[in-house]
Amino acid sequence: LLSFLSAIYSVSHFKKYLEQKNKPNPFTLFKINMGFLLVPFLISVGNSFFAGFCSFYDGLLFYLVITAPSVIIGGAIAIIALNILSRFHILLVCLIYLGILSITFFELYYNPQVFFFNPIYGYFPGTIYDEGLSVSSKLFLYRCINIIFFGYILLFLRRQLKEKKRSNKKTIFVILFLSGVFYYFSPSLGFSTTYGRLNSELPVTLKTKNFIIHTDRAVPQEELKLIALNQEFYLQQLERFFEVKQKEKIHSFIFRNNNQKKNVFGSGNADVAKPWLNNIYLSIDSWEHTLKHELAHCVSAEFGSGIFKVAAGFNPALIEGIAEAADNSYDDNEIHFMAALAYNNNYKVNISSILTGLNFFSNTSSLGYIYSGSFIRYLINNYGIPKIKQYYTTNDFENTYGIQLEEILKNYYAFLDGFKLEDSEDKAHYYFGRRTIFSKVCPRYVSDRLQDGWEMFNGSNISGARSTFKEILDKSDNYSALIGLAFCFEKIDSLNSAINVISDKISLFEKTSYKYNLMLKLADLKAKSDKLNEAKALYFEIADKNPNSRLKYITDLRIKLSKEPENLVNYLTGSDYDKYFILGKLNSGKYYYYSFPVLINLSESLQENYNIFLDQFQKRIIVNDYNSSYGTFLLSKYMMKNFDFLLARKMAGLSMRFTKDANYLNILEENYKKTEWFYANSDSVFANMNIQY
Repeated sequence: LLSFLSAIYSVSHFKKYLEQKNKPNPFTLFKINMGFLLVPFLISVGNSFFAGFCSFYDGLLFYLVITAPSVIIGGAIAIIALNILSRFHILLVCLIYLGILSITFFELYYNPQVFFFNPIYGYFPGTIYDEGLSVSSKLFLYRCINIIFFGYILLFLRRQLKEKKRSNKKTIFVILFLSGVFYYFSPSLGFSTTYGRLNSELPVTLKTKNFIIHTDRAVPQEELKLIALNQEFYLQQLERFFEVKQKEKIHSFIFRNNNQKKNVFGSGNADVAKPWLNNIYLSIDSWEHTLKHELAHCVSAEFGSGIFKVAAGFNPALIEGIAEAADNSYDDNEIHFMAALAYNNNYKVNISSILTGLNFFSNTSSLGYIYSGSFIRYLINNYGIPKIKQYYTTNDFENTYGIQLEEILKNYYAFLDGFKLEDSEDKAHYYFGRRTIFSKVCPRYVSDRLQDGWEMFNGSNISGARSTFKEILDKSDNYSALIGLAFCFEKIDSLNSAINVISDKISLFEKTSYKYNLMLKLADLKAKSDKLNEAKALYFEIADKNPNSRLKYITDLRIKLSKEPENLVNYLTGSDYDKYFILGKLNSGKYYYYSFPVLINLSESLQENYNIFLDQFQKRIIVNDYNSSYGTFLLSKYMMKNFDFLLARKMAGLSMRFTKDANYLNILEENYKKTEWFYANSDSVFANMNIQY
């Protein structure tokens, strides 16, 4: 907006050189542009006085790098318009602006990227879920190039105007030539990503019947094969669910970590699909949770609308909702269960509202995704897949279903209200008690400083990390900073300080997921400080609240270990090997099924041979309650990861003997279907697999 206003004013200013004998004051334009620049600065400072300063230095740096060059760019665009045409200058300015902004559209549509550098707005990092945003050296270089390029145009063409000369063809040719040169080298400088750049970053390819995987050399071949197998399985499920047939191969780009994905593609913290390109972009540490969801975007493109092959009107609730409905899994829970959990514990959203415009983003992401997915799955279950495909293609609910949305919503809410949920309040707080990015205090600043703090902590700069975490906590009630500060005190053997800092702040996290994690950390610290009774009270409280499966099995295990206090302390203070040894000894006489998930994680961490891992499961496994079922379920998943599909199928079948929880039983049944498919089809998938390094 600032550069556009500058351009409009600059047109009227420079026209005086062409229309008047008396030249205007050369400082007039400078003063007006300084006024333009002063307005956002004063607004920002004024807002900070009322809302609180995040970081004056960071804000000033953003102002100088993003905002200040705008007047130079605006002035240059204005003088280009004046040199090319003798009239219609404002119209030409608008067309030039649209042309520059359209570069972003073409990069979004054709390139494998979701981050964008553009002279008009500077930089966009990808998705709104990446809170970290700072003035990087790359952004600084980009804006320097902008200033040099547009500044030279401004100075050179201004002299042409002074001399009442116009050089239309030459001006256009030089500007287009230099712009073309810059665009050609842009991927090499990291300002854009073409397939050439992406393939150089991800040189390994794995081809199967329906997919081409591109990945980094650091990704193990065994994990690649597992991803390929999961892709083929999920594709078959999704084709059956949507009643379509995928026509083209899907390209999967698997990054070695979030940082690589952020630098090359954008969106470090969120996996993404581009349905119109048949591409998905995942990190190696998140693919297990997001693969089916992202594939659902590509498969639903078969009936998508417009050039992007998504929901008509680019409706985000429909786009994400249909993928969630197809995935139907959220932290090992069915999507309807999660929606009912939210609805019956006063985490309600106006579904009619989130299906309109961009209101989807006004809620915490988990609520938006879950309600959208559940409602669309409800529509599919009650009205069939053809109807939802028509709704997806038209974004016209009443014409599709022949009934008003509010009428169906009444039935849907009654459906959610009918779920039998016992002791679910803490579960609801755990999953939904969060803030949207728009309601957080200084989210960008906090995210950047958190990264600095954890890098210092991991680099053994405990003093620097402690100062950084304290600085963040002075501005924001941030869980990561609080837990980081506690770790710093623990690292220097100041356990009482760690206990005090959590005890003082924990009340600020009531009715959030962080409350339960802080309770667990506080209990562990007290156990290490010989305050066993206080620690056990917290463990029992967490286990009783049962906010989620992970915290339940962790606290059940600690309660068991606390029966021999020395065992618990050795477990909490020992290395991964020490922990593994203690748990192996614990299970030597009988199985404690709540220890199975921890045993699996430790075995992976220690890179233990799979066959050696299996040696400790020679006794008969008996499934007669949730703990034994869940432990066996995770054991089955771990066996699949190790390509032991026969035993994985056996464990999956065994886990289904616990039938008292309908929501959980459906998850177990889905797992069993996967083990059966892997057992029956893995050989043929691997036989047709081709890997190139």
